[in-house]
Amino acid sequence: MKKFKILMILLSFMAISSYGQVQTVGIQKGLNITNVTSLASNNRYCDIYGLTYDLIFQDKYTLGIDLLYNQRGFDDKLTFTDISGNQPPTVISKYYSDYFSVPLKIGYVVGNKLKAFAKLGITPSVLIKAHSTIPIIDTDGDITGEITTDTKSSLLKYDLGGLIDIGLSYAIFENINMFSSLMYNQSFATFYKQPVNDLIRHYSISLSLGLKYQLN
Repeated sequence: MKKFKILMILLSFMAISSYGQVQTVGIQKGLNITNVTSLASNNRYCDIYGLTYDLIFQDKYTLGIDLLYNQRGFDDKLTFTDISGNQPPTVISKYYSDYFSVPLKIGYVVGNKLKAFAKLGITPSVLIKAHSTIPIIDTDGDITGEITTDTKSSLLKYDLGGLIDIGLSYAIFENINMFSSLMYNQSFATFYKQPVNDLIRHYSISLSLGLKYQLN
């Protein structure tokens, strides 16, 4: 609740400060390449999409907020030996979680029609759903099915991370900009309620494209 109060205060400040400044609203969609620290796991390739808002002042500084559906997780490799001593192909267990994220950013922008930007910020997130999918393997090493389990109760409801965001924006029309961004995000703490290892944290690289409309 405290995090949402901080968010509302920030939004109010941005609305008050927006008088006489440039505001943009937009949409974005991208590829999220996610994993966790401290494990030798494979990436999950998934989606990240939503809305974006920026307040630009003095033609070079920005305050921004995004509202994003943010998929995260990882694939865990499992290699074993069957009863005959053979080593079947590696199987994959999936541990996926989806969040509603609200990145808050401050940044610097240069350029006119073609602009470059760099931003720093934090990413408060709320867990929406989570599940694991584990293969069922018989004594011969063959996969006969899989078990999917809801794991939301084993994860913390809230997550907080830091971000670095860089990208380019191009004015395709007078009030419409197309932009691309590369964002790195990493959680400050583990996302498990009872972690085996406190160093297991979300991290991701997001490649996004979007459109922004200039309000004033």
